[in-house]
Amino acid sequence: MELNITPETKICDVLEAYPWIRDELIAKDERFKMIDSPMGKFLAKRAKVKDVAEKFGVSPEEAIARFRGYALNREYNEK
Repeated sequence: MELNITPETKICDVLEAYPWIRDELIAKDERFKMIDSPMGKFLAKRAKVKDVAEKFGVSPEEAIARFRGYALNREYNEK
């Protein structure tokens, strides 16, 4: 499933389309470990890409590029 990731895309939609991104995010930044907690799961349903970008001090465009990179890397490696 290919998802058009925009600043308005909810994190839960990104994780549903590309479940391996969860592990990629945690591997790149330990602050993402909270995504597996009950509070993290709750927030993922409401937070958008732009919210996560702001929280981590990157532009929405950079966050989108990273998500797309993680998604494409896995999809490319599975071919």
